Amino acid sequence: MGLIMHKRFALLSLLALASITPACAQSAGDMMGTPQATASSAPSAQTLADAQRVAAYVLPETFFTHAADTLNALQAANIQPPNTRGASLNDVIDRTAQVPQLPTLLQSHGFTVESFILGMSAFNMTIAASQHHLPPNIPQPAAQNLTAIQNHPIQTSAIMQAMNGMQH
Repeated sequence: MGLIMHKRFALLSLLALASITPACAQSAGDMMGTPQATASSAPSAQTLADAQRVAAYVLPETFFTHAADTLNALQAANIQPPNTRGASLNDVIDRTAQVPQLPTLLQSHGFTVESFILGMSAFNMTIAASQHHLPPNIPQPAAQNLTAIQNHPIQTSAIMQAMNGMQH
């Protein structure tokens, strides 16, 4: 189960455009073919600020009822996220807002570009933290998010399945 969750975390990192927090994405390094962060590597000030913003984001109840359908709709529409590797959180949001059809599709599922990026990133971070995969120096996600994931096992599983479907 740990390997499956690790793969799904790597996928979520890509799907959620999680170059938002490169240090978090590096924790899945061997699954994505990239080097892993080491205990001695410290995140940049921007990465830490972005990780703190994601960690503080509390997943709304609507995230759990809309995220899987949104991911499935993105896949069905063949909408590809922009390359955001190394970009700041604000740059990721800005670049994502420029992808044709993406903001409209997100709106039709109850998200803004910002709420989707933050929600998927917070979900990603929470799953990683629950599996003890967050790198050193990265803040822990809001405790409410861990509780929410535990309280919504069916929706969490559906989100993970939808992310797994995006892999193919």
